[in-house]
Amino acid sequence: MGATKNKAIEFAEEMAQSEDYAVFSQVLQKEEYSPMQTVISGLKQRMLPMSYSKLKHLDSPVNFINNLLKPVERNTAMTFGSVVDCLLLEPHKFDKKFAIVSETPTTENQKTFVNYFLNETSPLEAYDDRFEQALKASYKNDGRRYVKGLHDYLNAMESGKDVTSQQIYEKAKEVSDNLANAPEVADELAVCDAFQKFIEFSYQGWTFRGILDTYSPEVLHDLKFSNDCNPENFGRSIDKFGYDVQFGLYLIGLEILGLADNPKFKYILFDDKFNYSVLEVGEDYLNYGKRKVENYVKRLNKMVDEDAFRRSYDYFKSKNVIHKPRWIAGLDEEIFND
Repeated sequence: MGATKNKAIEFAEEMAQSEDYAVFSQVLQKEEYSPMQTVISGLKQRMLPMSYSKLKHLDSPVNFINNLLKPVERNTAMTFGSVVDCLLLEPHKFDKKFAIVSETPTTENQKTFVNYFLNETSPLEAYDDRFEQALKASYKNDGRRYVKGLHDYLNAMESGKDVTSQQIYEKAKEVSDNLANAPEVADELAVCDAFQKFIEFSYQGWTFRGILDTYSPEVLHDLKFSNDCNPENFGRSIDKFGYDVQFGLYLIGLEILGLADNPKFKYILFDDKFNYSVLEVGEDYLNYGKRKVENYVKRLNKMVDEDAFRRSYDYFKSKNVIHKPRWIAGLDEEIFND
């Protein structure tokens, strides 16, 4: 539930890497540092920008490092949620952010072809030459018929746009129109000062970044595309997907930047069946989120200072005790009474 939006934010934050770290990474790559060595060096020098999507993986140093090394890939649900967000919040920016294409890579060979074209060929070379290089690297035999429909996709990716299909766009337009016409949603959006607001701030020696779906000094909103947007079921998703780290970090950042002091935080949940819900997070949970962020940044500093990048779950635990869950049934002793 809500995982697709989580990935979308992660993808956007990855695209917002600082110029300093990009140059730093290029230097290390030229010195033949492995991806892991590059990441660890960036952490040790506090040059790697942090975000909630990184911080939430600090249940284990190994998980944290593996997440940093894992490439972020878009999927259909992730794209759908992003298109709805754009059409609802910033429809005038759709053509700048998205391209509608007839075909996208679906097979492993097609994905390999696209990855090779975008990342292994030089943009300074002729397009046709790059296309042929990627084709030879991806198919043993002539696979031209499998990739001939991907030209629009490649051009869109080269231009920095996200891609979507006509089918996804039309469905997303219906859902976004439904949200815009919903009185509860319209009332919430009417009080916002900005949409898709990028923030950057320094905290405990690290640079943090985030993207706020909506912003005003009084209230923040986060849109979540979910298979189940029933507010009674969403609470577990907050813990499961680390959304408490998200709103805790955003509140800390806005306080540091002087942009808000104890604002409300609300979710606008929606699915593709035209269900929606507006859900406010209680002040007690918001305060917990901020404390959790403080704890996780302490974990981050401890891991970096002690060079503990290959440690596991026990590293962040003072002790491990499994208590009897409440849901385990009691033992029936009545059967022994005569």
